[in-house]
Amino acid sequence: MRPLKKSRTLRAGFAVCCLVYVVWVVYLGLNNFGMVHSDYRRAGERLQPERIREIAFQELVDQCRRESKRLGRPRSAEVESVTGAEDPCLSWPENVLEERQKTVAKRLLDEKSRSGRKLVLFYVFFGIVFLILPVVSIYLLLSFFIWLWRNLQFVR
Repeated sequence: MRPLKKSRTLRAGFAVCCLVYVVWVVYLGLNNFGMVHSDYRRAGERLQPERIREIAFQELVDQCRRESKRLGRPRSAEVESVTGAEDPCLSWPENVLEERQKTVAKRLLDEKSRSGRKLVLFYVFFGIVFLILPVVSIYLLLSFFIWLWRNLQFVR
């Protein structure tokens, strides 16, 4: 009966040490958890219709200005200051803007799904490498040493 009680005490001690280790590793990893969660949260916030419209409009304006610069036309801001005319890059037909919104929304949905996969992979990798693998390997190592000590025969 004595070895069984001693074995329970050792297992309870090992369980407490493992619990302390897991809490310590999770505490050290909190910054990484926050970083991964903030990426996922930001991807979700960017999917709001107002944000999609702003992003699509900004992309169209940037594209227009790049094309005008590439073709050698003066930039629209210079044209506005010289002629007083309205910036042609700031007015877009509604159907063009809607098409760009659809592509932006699709791209943002892909980005959010990538963030979700990144979140899942991070948790799985973190759990296996930093929580499960060290605890199991230490348990197996201690079990091996206990087995070796019990089966060791001393020569007298």
